[in-house]
Amino acid sequence: MFRQKRNATLCDGRLNDEIMKRHFALAGFLFFCCAFPSQGVEFDAARHKMMEEVSADAADTSSYSGSSALSPGIIAAMEKVERHRFVPADLASVAYLNRPLPIGYGQTISRPFIVALMTDLMRVKAGDKVLEIGTGSGCCCCC
Repeated sequence: MFRQKRNATLCDGRLNDEIMKRHFALAGFLFFCCAFPSQGVEFDAARHKMMEEVSADAADTSSYSGSSALSPGIIAAMEKVERHRFVPADLASVAYLNRPLPIGYGQTISRPFIVALMTDLMRVKAGDKVLEIGTGSGCCCCC
């Protein structure tokens, strides 16, 4: 009985180590994507156009979302996020369309309007701590 319990604990420990390594790698990737200035200047115009569409969607849906305009901080943050880094390379040319895109393994990166709206509705302030779980690509972390 003791051996079975000990082996289960060792297996759990290895699993936890593997999970932690993956989380650390993802955190490092997200840090480098978000902490450094944009290297994809060829996408700047597309990113700005996308945010104009997202802002228009926010105004159009204000009657049922309760938010007539996105906060300037959300718009500024989303204009910095290099969405083309979160999609497969062959989809980089359409990364800034205001629509969800496949990212592999049957998952999608959410529509930018939805990301902006849900982030804005959280009303996060400087100093708040947010735990993001299950949003797929991690793109929301950068906003």
